[in-house]
Order: sequence, then structure tokens, then C-alpha cells
Amino acid sequence: HRVDVVLELDWYRKTDVEALTTFLYEVWEKFSSQAKKTLFETISLTTEAVGNSFNAAGKNFWDARLEMLKGLHMSFDENGNHNTQFVVHPDTARKLEENPPTAEQQKQWEDAIKAKREEYYAKKRTRRLS
Repeated sequence: HRVDVVLELDWYRKTDVEALTTFLYEVWEKFSSQAKKTLFETISLTTEAVGNSFNAAGKNFWDARLEMLKGLHMSFDENGNHNTQFVVHPDTARKLEENPPTAEQQKQWEDAIKAKREEYYAKKRTRRLS
């Protein structure tokens, strides 16, 4: 990544803490923005390459999320918790908050998670060490 910056020597000479703080924050914002873009591009290319991408265009998000879950490998900790996350753009997140899943969609989601958990533990119990 590359971030072009201009550092004023007067900030040091005058010990301008506010200017230095602003400068560092702006550098971090630029770099962070580039890193996030690269991260999501890499994830997108990788998931497509291994066949884990899913096109939900034109579908109800909550129904599409359930369909994605069914094709996803999940693991669970000793307490039955998973760490699977769905990442969406902030604008999409706001729209989803305004249009939450129906009770039926939420139940289907919970049932699917339960089935994934049971499947995970069933496979884990049958593994043998050689």
C-alpha cells in the first residue's frame, strides 16, 4: 500500500501536538481504507476461487442468508458457540435494521444453526486418531 503524506517541520519545532495528532489520524485513515479495500478484494477472489461465493442479487436478504448458511462449513467451541459472521456494507446494515427478519425466517435460521451444531459434533465424535 502507498500513502502520500506531507509532514511539516514546524509541527516539531513548535511541538504542535494537535497538528501531529491530526496528521497521524489522517495517515491511519488513508492506510486503513486501502487495507480494507484490499482485504475484501482478496476475500472475494478467494471465495470465488474455492466456490464459496454466493450471488444474492434480487433475493430477500434473510432468505439468501439462510441459503448461504446451508452451504457453509461451521465449527463450534466447547460451549456450542460459533464465530461465523456475515459482513455487509454499512448502508446495507442500516437497511437490514429497518427490515428485520420475520419470526419464521428467524426460526429457520436458529433451526439451521442447531442442525449445523449437531452435524459438527456428530462428525467430531466419529473422528479417530491413527
